[in-house]
Amino acid sequence: MDLIAQIAADDESHATFRQAIETVYEQDAPGDFPVEVTLDIDTSNGTTARQYRCSPYELTAGTGVIVVSEPVTDPKSQELARYEGLCETLPVAVWISSPEAQGQFEFVNEAAVDMFNADSKEELKAHSRQSLYANTDEQVELGEQIVADGAVTEYETVLLTLDEEAIWGSITAELTEIDGDDQIVGIIENVTDRKQKERALQEERAFIDGIVDGLPDIFYTFDTEWSLIEYNERASAVTGYDHQELESMAPWDFFPDTEQEMIRNAVKQMTKSEKQIDSLEAHLQTKAGDEIPYEFSMAPFYDANETVVGFTGVARDITDRKQQERELKEKRERLQVLFDTAPDPIFVTDADGKFTKVNEKATTKLGYSEEELLEMEMADIDAEIDRSDAREFHSTVKEKGEPMELEGRHQCADGSSYPVKVRFTLLETDGQDLFLSHARDVTQQKESKQKLRRQNERLEKFASVISHDLRNPIGLAEGYVDIAEESGDPDDFQTIRKALGRMDTMIEELLTMAGADTIVEDREPIELVVLAHEAWRMAQTEDATLEMLVDSQAQVTGDRDLLLNVFENLFRNAVDHNEPPLTVRVGTLDDGRSGFYIEDDGDGIPEDAREEIFDHGHTTSEDGTGLGLYIVKELVTAHGWEISATGGHDGGARFEIETERQDKD
Repeated sequence: MDLIAQIAADDESHATFRQAIETVYEQDAPGDFPVEVTLDIDTSNGTTARQYRCSPYELTAGTGVIVVSEPVTDPKSQELARYEGLCETLPVAVWISSPEAQGQFEFVNEAAVDMFNADSKEELKAHSRQSLYANTDEQVELGEQIVADGAVTEYETVLLTLDEEAIWGSITAELTEIDGDDQIVGIIENVTDRKQKERALQEERAFIDGIVDGLPDIFYTFDTEWSLIEYNERASAVTGYDHQELESMAPWDFFPDTEQEMIRNAVKQMTKSEKQIDSLEAHLQTKAGDEIPYEFSMAPFYDANETVVGFTGVARDITDRKQQERELKEKRERLQVLFDTAPDPIFVTDADGKFTKVNEKATTKLGYSEEELLEMEMADIDAEIDRSDAREFHSTVKEKGEPMELEGRHQCADGSSYPVKVRFTLLETDGQDLFLSHARDVTQQKESKQKLRRQNERLEKFASVISHDLRNPIGLAEGYVDIAEESGDPDDFQTIRKALGRMDTMIEELLTMAGADTIVEDREPIELVVLAHEAWRMAQTEDATLEMLVDSQAQVTGDRDLLLNVFENLFRNAVDHNEPPLTVRVGTLDDGRSGFYIEDDGDGIPEDAREEIFDHGHTTSEDGTGLGLYIVKELVTAHGWEISATGGHDGGARFEIETERQDKD
């Protein structure tokens, strides 16, 4: 009991404490600490009240009593202590302050100390709340709002740590009663990371919006109810609708009535399949009623759960492209008309020379159908080139990048041919090299060129005959005139007559050449038998005999007068160079050749002289002019034929005239 005496401050407290312990022994009261007493005790600081809680305790020797002592506190102080204890367990900064404290902290937890970089609670409590705000006036206004409204929720502002580092804080505070007094309990959450992320997102969004608003295309987003929820400024600028009007419109409302069903079907299909719309062309109808051609694309977008939450897309003005397409279409139509109605054959070929397109003139000129030509290539109609030549030529055209010309000879379906000059141009196509070839028939050009060449050659021959060949007999006649006048010898006069006769023959032959075209254009069918007999009668054939070895119906097509001259010259040549009796034969060529021949059974022509006999001035006779066979060759060539000299069947001379020379290269 000495312990009781030491604890109790006076006799009354002593008796009360003893009674409490006896009660524990005697009553065996239930509970952990069934007996409680409050006693005044003496301490070094004076007398103070303490509470004692007593409970029985089983010992080896019997039952003992456990006594727990704690100071007696004011109930109001206990409530505040519970608040403070609870606040210490929270991970966010918490402070408590009374409205009358002028912004001073009465309590802060450790999380607040950490947030504001304080060394201790005492250091943080030494600063006012106002000093922790970047905008000091803001704290005053916020405090007044809390008192007026009773609370603020998630008020975000910039705060300063004790190191003057700026942080973002989210403040939630409530005016509440603690221990009978009004207290402000505030919670501060550091949201700096979130605010920085939000700011970065805002800057990124502003950057993207700036780009999107600056682009000429319309960007738009609809939700699943087909309300327009996002769009750039271009949408309003183009359509003329204000923001309120735009946000009340469905996708199909932007199109004319004639196209709305198409748009509804496209949207329905996209919604059903969740596949995007690509390059849908339609007319965007403005508020003013204008219709602008646009190309639309739209695709669904999803949330984190892969659920479609809307549809976003782009609309692009294709007015310029449509205009270009119209112009290109018109150009193509004009080119197609020119292609179809061109007076010359036109082909489109690939790099190997295969035809991919031909015009109507190509089919009529060559005699093939369009289908046949499209199965052919350049080498099939031009005997002067093969496929490798065509490839090489096309490669050269592509490399040079400019049109090139090529001369050739086109073969027709009926076996005939004609000379051409073909102009090749590389076409502008995507992914494939194609070439446009314009083939012009140059038969007339070549004939004109040949005619001009022959005319020049003929003029040169005329000049030679006049300046040289005629001068000899003229000089001879002039010389013998004086001699004949002095001598009176008939032989001298005969020499003059021969010279004059030779001059007459030469002039006649020159006139024949002058009267003949270099290229015969006007022709008529002539029976060979009739032609030969008429020429035989006109020629001075004396005792020679004519044999006709041709069918009476055999014909040639040419100029009658010129062919008569050819026959007369050849008949006369046979008679003049052979002794009678002489047989001259006329027949048609064999071995599949077209034409005729004139041969005799005379002495013939030496093999080494068979080409030069047609040269101008060539003669083996003193009285010859050297023009006869030259004129024959000229007249034959003017027909487009070819003449050659060879040996006859009986060893005499044979002249063969082939009438198909114009079809040879």
